[in-house]
Amino acid sequence: MIYPKQQGAALLLILTFLVMIFSLTLIKTLSINQQTSERQQSSQSALVQAKDALMGYALLQNPPGRLPCPDTNNDGLANPLGNTCQSAIGQLPYKTLGIGEIKDGQGNLLWYAVDASAVNTSGLNFNSSSTTNLTVNQQAAIAVIIAPGIAINNQQRNTLARSEYLEGSNATSITTFETTGNDTLLPLETNSFWALMEKKVVSEAKKILDAYFSACGSYPFAASFGQSPTDSVANLHSGNFPMNQALPEDWNSGCASGISPTSWLVSHWDQQLLIEFCVSGNSCLLINGDDNTTVPLLILAPGVPLAGQSRPSTQLSNYFEQENSDQDGIYWFSKIGSINEVLNDTLHY
Repeated sequence: MIYPKQQGAALLLILTFLVMIFSLTLIKTLSINQQTSERQQSSQSALVQAKDALMGYALLQNPPGRLPCPDTNNDGLANPLGNTCQSAIGQLPYKTLGIGEIKDGQGNLLWYAVDASAVNTSGLNFNSSSTTNLTVNQQAAIAVIIAPGIAINNQQRNTLARSEYLEGSNATSITTFETTGNDTLLPLETNSFWALMEKKVVSEAKKILDAYFSACGSYPFAASFGQSPTDSVANLHSGNFPMNQALPEDWNSGCASGISPTSWLVSHWDQQLLIEFCVSGNSCLLINGDDNTTVPLLILAPGVPLAGQSRPSTQLSNYFEQENSDQDGIYWFSKIGSINEVLNDTLHY
């Protein structure tokens, strides 16, 4: 006979056992969730580190914006082929970038794809007006970094085959990438990429103009916008940077001896930069937006083409937006973080 006290004790033991199982299962679940979260955070951190390295590399190139080819043989080095790459996608070439190995939360090396325009070392006119064919989630990008995550769909990962690491179009295309499977993507989106590159471009242009002013007592006259060659037009104070020939003194002659546009500026940014300066040398140009001031000289780079803009063109509105497109002496300055799909000009003064 089982007495009530014995029944109660047995039920208590069963209940205690069930609570222990539930607690262990909950702890295991929480532990797995925590590990997953930590791995995701690790992957995101790796992607950001890789993006910073690529942007830094691009800033140091001439012209600014050139990116390395992917690594196709797992040695950490970029693998070019003539003026292009052995493959448009491979692993991140961390040694070429001058950094150590970067791995995602699962311990995989990062993958990297780059648009052909950014690696063609022979092509001219590589600037913010250049066309890119690479997209990430249907948005234009100049490159993308991918964290493969844990192996799924019977992936073996015993070779460098893309399908062993990536899923969907990421495993098959060289231009179309999207969030699919368990791939985590971080694009080098064209708008923000070129906004940063243009900071170096306009800074270089202003350094040359300032050197000319210091040596000759005036800035070189502008060229007619959109016209080739970009020669100074006498008494023209607003137009293209005169890459080809300068007035009142030509480049590298007379008072401007030793002063001329950098070769990569001429080869890649001809007809892209707008300059305007005051006739008397005083500060007559008004800057609004993220800064409010008056200046004697300014330089504008156009950013990537926005909706409705067509380049090349002789129309300022195909390059610059709003107050920056009418040459009325009033301009709008936006910090890099403020560029958008309505106004993305880079202004330097």
